[in-house]
Amino acid sequence: MFNYIIIDDNKIDLLVAGKAIEMCQNPAASIQQFLSASFALEHIKSFQSPYTTILLIDIQMPVMSGFDFMEEFEKLAPETRANYICFFLTSSSNDLDRLKAQKYPSLKQFLTKPFTTDKLISLLKTI
Repeated sequence: MFNYIIIDDNKIDLLVAGKAIEMCQNPAASIQQFLSASFALEHIKSFQSPYTTILLIDIQMPVMSGFDFMEEFEKLAPETRANYICFFLTSSSNDLDRLKAQKYPSLKQFLTKPFTTDKLISLLKTI
């Protein structure tokens, strides 16, 4: 079983991603949503889940972007990072963003919005 953390400054995108997960996954799966990447990072630093957690991270957010989040995430202890599988979930179709995303060892894939049940099923097959 996986837990999920969705990080996006857009409430509608949080809702869409959350519903896609609910429709595909065990209802017992934990889905946490953060409008702020910095709040999500603090949560990750302070809470150790016994389950693997899938992170869905928007790139374009105020204060702390998805790229800023990944910079800080990569600094966490290896045993903390090992509990998370990171994915960018973004509306960006910029090839430079895709190229930049490749520099983060913890980032598994670059997904485009909207997040659907089909995208979740494909994502889960890569894990």
